Amino acid sequence: TVTAIEVTGTRVNRHRLWRVRWTYEDLYGASHEGEDGYLSAEEAQSYRVGQAALIRYDPERPAESLPSSVSRLSNTS
Repeated sequence: TVTAIEVTGTRVNRHRLWRVRWTYEDLYGASHEGEDGYLSAEEAQSYRVGQAALIRYDPERPAESLPSSVSRLSNTS
């Protein structure tokens, strides 16, 4: 679930980068948090807080994750 969408203090070519934060459960039901802090405004704003999103993670290292940008689900709230 997407929990936050925030502008960062980082700029690339005068464009601010954005951060998206999320929470997810691994195969064993343990909760984890993740973030991606290197998104363009357009990429970040394609998410909505509360939106369900598919998250990719390594089952051997479930604390490391990435959003599956191809498989975003529609807002479920």
